[in-house]
Amino acid sequence: MLAILAVLALILVGAALGRRILPFCRVQCDSFTEEFCFSSALGLGVFSLAIMAVGFLGELNNRAVSFGSLVVVCLLVPGAITLTADIVRRVRAGGLPSLNLFQWVL
Repeated sequence: MLAILAVLALILVGAALGRRILPFCRVQCDSFTEEFCFSSALGLGVFSLAIMAVGFLGELNNRAVSFGSLVVVCLLVPGAITLTADIVRRVRAGGLPSLNLFQWVL
């Protein structure tokens, strides 16, 4: 159960990062679900590329890199909280359309 919560938190933080980058890509999203999918994919991709770049430099065990990563994640937590609040608000208002199982999983 803890692993599932950790993965959900990682996806939310990735979506928060992607939501900040998405306007620079000039992508027009038609729905909230589409925006969430694009922003989470973009944010998680940026995270993975940053980790790979630091690994290529051989600095993954460096304390400064660990501290910098922690600072970046802490700066993205308010965006993740806002995203979670948007999701809860849309679910309570009934703003999300009825979805089949496949669409709900995505």
